[in-house]
Amino acid sequence: MITFYEISGLLSGDRDGLSALAGSALMLMLFRPESPRDIGFQLSYTAVLSILLLHPWLKGLLQTRSRLLRRVWELLSVSICCQATCGVLAWHYFGTFPRYFLLTTLFAIPLTTAVMYATAATVATAGLSSLLPVLTPVVAAAAEALRWLIHLLNTLLRLIASL
Repeated sequence: MITFYEISGLLSGDRDGLSALAGSALMLMLFRPESPRDIGFQLSYTAVLSILLLHPWLKGLLQTRSRLLRRVWELLSVSICCQATCGVLAWHYFGTFPRYFLLTTLFAIPLTTAVMYATAATVATAGLSSLLPVLTPVVAAAAEALRWLIHLLNTLLRLIASL
């Protein structure tokens, strides 16, 4: 999906999310005609479709000057859009609806972002430490921060799952 989105931007100068979504779905179905029956395909494409169609409207319902509140609302509104469509599929296939998706969103998205940055820092400093041994303590600190963030993320997710 992202590849089609970026290619549309390169070719026309204007990125069109719906065309990218349709193009990527078509490409997948050409190479694997059974893919629309796959639950992962259905969840992925309905989630992105709901974000493209519903999110601009839902995001606009809350106007605030607070940058933090605006960011939190953007996270929650994307999650609400996804659950509006994917929740139906989850109920159909699994007989359950994710009740704590908003709570999970508030913790999992920021912590996952921090894990990605910590991973990049660990990999970058590890590569540089072979050239500059003085960076070895930095690598150890980055790796420890990464370990701690992953532990925190897993602990919070386990806690929410146990509710």
